[in-house]
Amino acid sequence: MKTTIQSIIVIAVLLLCSSCTKIVYESPETITISGNITDEDGQPIENVSIDLMCIARMNLMGFYVGTGIGTKTDANGHYSIKFDHNDDYSYRLDIEKSGYEYVQGYSVDRWIASQQYDVVMRKKEEYIDLGLPSRTLWANCNVGARKPEGLGDYFAWGEIEPKSTYSWGNYVHCNGAADQLTKYCNDPAYGYNHFTDTLTMLMMADDAGWCNFDTNKGPRIPTKEQWQELYQNTTHTWTTLNGVEGVLFEASNGNSIFLPAAGDRIGDEPNAWSMGIYGYYWLNSIGSSPIEAWSFSISSDLDNIANTMVTSSRYYGYSVRPVRPYNWPWGVKN
Repeated sequence: MKTTIQSIIVIAVLLLCSSCTKIVYESPETITISGNITDEDGQPIENVSIDLMCIARMNLMGFYVGTGIGTKTDANGHYSIKFDHNDDYSYRLDIEKSGYEYVQGYSVDRWIASQQYDVVMRKKEEYIDLGLPSRTLWANCNVGARKPEGLGDYFAWGEIEPKSTYSWGNYVHCNGAADQLTKYCNDPAYGYNHFTDTLTMLMMADDAGWCNFDTNKGPRIPTKEQWQELYQNTTHTWTTLNGVEGVLFEASNGNSIFLPAAGDRIGDEPNAWSMGIYGYYWLNSIGSSPIEAWSFSISSDLDNIANTMVTSSRYYGYSVRPVRPYNWPWGVKN
């Protein structure tokens, strides 16, 4: 009797399944991928290369086979690629343009006929050859900025991240007060428990240029000598670049860099009065007193720009404009 009941249940299940609708997933024959490429300001980027690559799925090594399909973005940053899909392959979209950072390849979903893929591209860090005697190259923008007129971030001297408040109370290299230094201190009167060390120039780990730019190119905060070299071998013009005031340093080889008057940060709020009037930039060494470090400032008073290399309290939030050796990685490192 038990066996008969089990047989009836099995037959009922088979009959029920035979009445079910069979679901079949089919990939579309034709796939269209389109999108818009813009920069960080939302402006369209023209002539970005869009290349469709197909991968032979049966190849365990992932051998790439070019489909021969490619296009470029138009003046509005728009692109569109249409192709006949083959189930034996998977597809990837590669997007690149000289002067912009690498974009991760987009894996095409072979189940969707129409796909939208928008991308925001970031400009690569660029260094300008000003024909200086040392062949030092200067970055074309501040740390934290992506264009020459960008103000960028503000850093306390020897710190590698921006923050909301700039004071001795939260300065990384002290114990809450100016006379409690824990690094870069050559005077026991300013050291925590009379601490001293022999460090007078920034180590890489504390260099906002090195830690925030591509280290493969050897970026560093400039030295006093590098700032003097820049000043002595360029002409200087107070000007406005895309609505931002600052100084244009022009070299005899026709190249130039623009340093914006980004002001500074002290305490909880930006010094609004200084923005557009002054720019303050860190150099890489401490002053005669270890609570201060060397910096230089720019302003519309170009007659005094040569004399604006001064020492400032290390906790101030200043801009950073990196430099790098011409022949990195064979340049000197510390």
